Order: sequence, then C-alpha cells, then structure tokens
Amino acid sequence: MKFYFSGQVAKKEDLIKAFGTQDQTEICKEILSKGELQISDKERHSQIEQMFREIATNVADKCINPDLNRPYPVTIIEKAMKDIHYSIKPNQSTKQQTLQTLAYTCVHLWILTKITNY
Repeated sequence: MKFYFSGQVAKKEDLIKAFGTQDQTEICKEILSKGELQISDKERHSQIEQMFREIATNVADKCINPDLNRPYPVTIIEKAMKDIHYSIKPNQSTKQQTLQTLAYTCVHLWILTKITNY
C-alpha cells in the first residue's frame, strides 16, 4: 500500500480491502487501537541507554565490593557490563534484566578485583 508513504489519498476500494469499511473515523480508531508506534533510531538508542544506566544503578545498589564492604560505583558497574558484553533487551523490564545481570557482573568484578586492583 503505497498511498500512506507518499501522502496520497487512498482509494475507496483500497480502504474497503484493507479495513472492511470506508468510514474514516472507524479506520482511524482501528489504526489507533491496533497499530504499532514506530520510533526513530535516536529514540530507540536513547531508550536503550536509559535502560542500561538504570540497570547499572540497580546492580550497583545490590553489588558490594568485598574488600571495602561498600557498593561499587555505577561507572564501574557500567564498565563491567560492557566488559561482559551485556546487551539490553528493550522488551524486558529493567527489574528482570537487573536480576539477570547481577550475578554475572558481581562475579566479573570480584574476579577482576582478585586479579588486579580494578
């Protein structure tokens, strides 16, 4: 259906074929209720960055440096997440991803702390 990309008005036959009606109000309601919102690459990238920071903050709250008995800084957690090549899953909640990331990140940091002064 080329008409919605080029700004052309759809033919009545095309509307009936696609939506089963030519009533524009009903068609708009169906598009709004069943349609998917498309977001730009910049918006998607921004959402992923925000989720990454939120997950890192949550992990930092729960992951303790055993040598200092203090939480790791968020920047260290972010670096560890990048080191383990953690990828954000936009369709999962940050809480789920925090729980999945927690063990890997804390173990990674613990190993690095033992090998070198991270």
